[in-house]
Amino acid sequence: TPYQANRVIVLVKSIYNYMIRKKGYVGTNPANGVELYDEHPRNSFLHPEEIKKLLQAMTTEDGVDFLLNMAILFLIVFGVRKTNVLEMKWKEIDLKHNLWTIPKTKNGDEKICTIPAVLLPFFEKLKAYKIKGNDFVLASPTSATGHIVEIRKHFNQLIKSIGIERHLRIHDLRHTYGTMSALLNHSPSIIKTELGHRTMNASNRYINIANQMITNYRDETIAKLLGQITAPTIIVDDKGKATDVASQIAKNMRKTKSSIITEGVSQKEINKMFREAHAKKKKK
Repeated sequence: TPYQANRVIVLVKSIYNYMIRKKGYVGTNPANGVELYDEHPRNSFLHPEEIKKLLQAMTTEDGVDFLLNMAILFLIVFGVRKTNVLEMKWKEIDLKHNLWTIPKTKNGDEKICTIPAVLLPFFEKLKAYKIKGNDFVLASPTSATGHIVEIRKHFNQLIKSIGIERHLRIHDLRHTYGTMSALLNHSPSIIKTELGHRTMNASNRYINIANQMITNYRDETIAKLLGQITAPTIIVDDKGKATDVASQIAKNMRKTKSSIITEGVSQKEINKMFREAHAKKKKK
């Protein structure tokens, strides 16, 4: 992909620059002057109805799957990066005040997250998975890191089980959090703080996504209300008078009996029907 190609170019350039500065390399840097591809940020995220299905699919009560489910649940609820969740420690958790203090995020800053009350029972259950001498919340007795590491396979299985066919990454759960925050009318500055962004640009993208979602939902709602009308529906009432839908709706409110004789007709046919109805009225 263009993104991967750009990362390779940047890596090669960095390696050669290091060799030139530190190791006395006298050759040229082959990555100099190589143009990078244009990159467009991914906008993949879960929609509200998909989040509901995903949470319903996470029904495993015990064992490793329970820890994997908790990792995915925390990613959805807190909107933090995967590393922060997997490396969560009990010493960072304050269940008395419902707080999780992340000592260092990707940006190097401390971050304090509020723990929703609905998650407290899960934290209580996680205490049963504590391992002596291991302070990780999502502890693993077999992992060299001391905590669970691989959650992608489990996530893919859950996504597939609820009928989602498009490609989604673990990081898209963070995008989901940002998008849902925007749908809740959180300002860009609040989203910036919630996600720990350095600039407003990354936060503004979620506002744009949310606005597009609202527009799409509005258009879908309007389409459902109006149905699939391709041209004005012509109605002839009991007196032989032809009229359009808007006029007939007003008549229906006065309980005028009518019958739809055609819909989706061309404007030429509509004009013909109006002329015939008018001629019929003149003969009477």
